[in-house]
Amino acid sequence: MKRFIILVVALLLSINVKSQNSLKEQYGIILKYDTSESGLANYICASYYGSLSAPVPIVYLEKAIMRGIGLDENHSDRRKIVGKFLNEYHGDLICGNDNSQLLRENEPLIKRSIGRGEFALIDHLMIFEEDYQYNLNHYEIVDGKKETILDYIEKILNNPILLKHYNEDALRILHNDFIEYEAKRGSEL
Repeated sequence: MKRFIILVVALLLSINVKSQNSLKEQYGIILKYDTSESGLANYICASYYGSLSAPVPIVYLEKAIMRGIGLDENHSDRRKIVGKFLNEYHGDLICGNDNSQLLRENEPLIKRSIGRGEFALIDHLMIFEEDYQYNLNHYEIVDGKKETILDYIEKILNNPILLKHYNEDALRILHNDFIEYEAKRGSEL
């Protein structure tokens, strides 16, 4: 019986480890850019900005990400890979000063898209959550505290000076979506 329990535990641990394999291990990706601010982040943020004028922005960005990690842009698991990429490299995807920021000069890609009043990227990640499995609770330390995307949205909503630069109704809908998807505030992590 003891052997059986050990075998089951070992099997469960191996399944858990396999499901958490990194993108590099799972797909054998090769980053074409280093993870410094001038490398990967610059490429992804520039691709994001370029996607905004494309007929289907998210597809443009997805394909740019796939090219940037050395995989076929038409890979059958593209959404899964892109979601995994955005989760794994969240901390490296910091967009620098683009002269349109309202809160901070340097922000993670998703916060930057929201900060620019462009919600298509986060909406798409949420609508197709089963495909992307994007973690809505990524955080960064701001003023010594964890700040999630929900905190970021609330920071805009609670600042009348900032809020006048946004479509308030659209931002409130996004906020409600985050609540509905059970996103957390930094203080809850």
